Amino acid sequence: MAGGGIRDNSAVDSNEERRLASVRALGLLDTPPEERFDRITRLAQRTFGVPIALISLIDEKRVWFKSRAGLAEAEMPRNGSFCEGTLAGDGLMLVPDASKDPMFAAHPLVAGGPKIRFYAGQPLQGPDGEVVGTLSLLDVVPRDLDIEQRRALRDLTGMVQEQLAASGSGGGAPDEHARMVARLRETPARRALRRNVRAGLLAAAAIVVIVSGVSVFQTRRIVAEADAISAAAPAAPAGSVDRMRTASRFLRIAVLLRGLVALALLGFVLRLFDREWDARLSADAAVEVERSRLKAVIDGISDGVVAADLNGRLTLFNHAAERIIGMGMIEADPEQFGRIYGVYLPDGVTPCPLEKLPLRRALAGEAVRDVELVVRNPQRPGGVRVSASGSMIRAADGSPAGAILVIRDVSDRA
Repeated sequence: MAGGGIRDNSAVDSNEERRLASVRALGLLDTPPEERFDRITRLAQRTFGVPIALISLIDEKRVWFKSRAGLAEAEMPRNGSFCEGTLAGDGLMLVPDASKDPMFAAHPLVAGGPKIRFYAGQPLQGPDGEVVGTLSLLDVVPRDLDIEQRRALRDLTGMVQEQLAASGSGGGAPDEHARMVARLRETPARRALRRNVRAGLLAAAAIVVIVSGVSVFQTRRIVAEADAISAAAPAAPAGSVDRMRTASRFLRIAVLLRGLVALALLGFVLRLFDREWDARLSADAAVEVERSRLKAVIDGISDGVVAADLNGRLTLFNHAAERIIGMGMIEADPEQFGRIYGVYLPDGVTPCPLEKLPLRRALAGEAVRDVELVVRNPQRPGGVRVSASGSMIRAADGSPAGAILVIRDVSDRA
């Protein structure tokens, strides 16, 4: 749905009660933040270069944010909200300039506060197909989304819906997850580790059996010696021989019990190891599945996306970045990136100084917006004019984790 147009509650789907039941069935309202959702809003924020990205759930009276990037408020009234407009629509709700839209111009977030101008909201469907909320992008400047960006927003929405399905059913993409678990289990390093641990535990069990067997044999020898003494010396005190027999029997029982306890303990350790092993495989598989989905989304974006760790080493280079720049991700000294990729100032002649490289500036904590540069290298001998925007990547605890850069080909502006 393009354009504005808030609908009052009477115009919202007549099956509102069923929709609200779907929202409640998710079990997410008023729950703490979760990294699986926060990761998606951070990705949306950086992918589209917007200051605010939200995952919202809409109940009777409010729009509650399960995840928010760039906005302090945890919720806002439903009536008159941007997100409410998506409930009666069947697709993207787009407001290019809210200040010029009669339905939104007086909205508190438009007239005051952050002075929102741009809004894009994609409906989120619960496991039963009911619309439960939105994945939203907001900006303080008017803008639009091209076809590729709309497709990327739909892909991100699909990722959110998979997480909603997992919340509502306790599952989520079982086939893909199971395939990833099976693949990880068969990696050589994991197979070797599992084999070595199990072999060690089995060797320990064998040692316990051997030691116990030897000890039992020794107690039998004690009894045999007691019988031999009794036979050779009939006049020997009967009590001493009986005590030897009794002591040997108790010792034999103690040895057998100790062996059984040791074997039971080793069996418990083995079961515990297998359980922990399966749990770790499941967790690693979930991370790999999500990583592959994120990569698929990022590779489908028309703008170039480049990311680096805190040391400036490249960790991500999508297909669009390779197409625009003419080169892919390289392993090199970060201080040589400008020379290797051929990054020049807008005049196309002066090499861009290291401290002015957008990725370096983003790593330093600077918010980089629409910096124009020229990239010229052997694969792009004629040069290509690009616009770069970027920001620092932060971990869940707020600590710096790297930086991300979005690159757009703006040669047609020249």
